[in-house]
Amino acid sequence: MSETKVDNEERDLIGADSKSVLAQADKDFAAKKYAKAKEAYQALLDKNYKPAYSNYMLGEIAYANQKYNEAIPYYKASVNLYDKGNYMPRLLYHTAISCDKIGKKEDANKFYAALKQAYPDSEEAKVAPTRK
Repeated sequence: MSETKVDNEERDLIGADSKSVLAQADKDFAAKKYAKAKEAYQALLDKNYKPAYSNYMLGEIAYANQKYNEAIPYYKASVNLYDKGNYMPRLLYHTAISCDKIGKKEDANKFYAALKQAYPDSEEAKVAPTRK
């Protein structure tokens, strides 16, 4: 891709309507076009548009790419901004798995426990391991 094309795409994200950028980012994520989605969610963060959700989705992109160390700070930022999102069970579950993958078993156990306590009826809580 030429540098001019990238610059134009970046300018398009900056000047575009945030709601439209979010809709396209969600479509790109669903289509596993993670690089495009990441760029859009980052642009939304830069505009402070839905920062909790944008952080969550950046975490999901890192998680999907098995970059667990990268995913965790995004998940934590999302929770710190807004802990009532409908995506919270998945966020807690993926945070726990990410902690497991990088060898932080104790942290993982805390997230699994928090998930089961806060969202016991969620699909994620039903498949999460119970550990001590």
